[in-house]
Amino acid sequence: MVLYSNLILDHARPVEFQLSVVDDQRSLVTVTGRKNFCKNRYTADTEMEKKLSVADLTAPNSPYLVNDCLILQVALRPSD
Repeated sequence: MVLYSNLILDHARPVEFQLSVVDDQRSLVTVTGRKNFCKNRYTADTEMEKKLSVADLTAPNSPYLVNDCLILQVALRPSD
């Protein structure tokens, strides 16, 4: 999972994030962290692939899919 920013920032800004794969009742996988967004770098790798692989998502009857859909919850917060 890669977070993108379309803002042109003059200096690096720290952002705290929480990315969760959820079903209709609970959170299945969650990754949290802090990354810097800046003018010359618009993306941040969340390292979700260390917790959830593409093979896990494409497996028959994957527990991470709800009606063949992947549900992500993304929370971003400016950090001091």
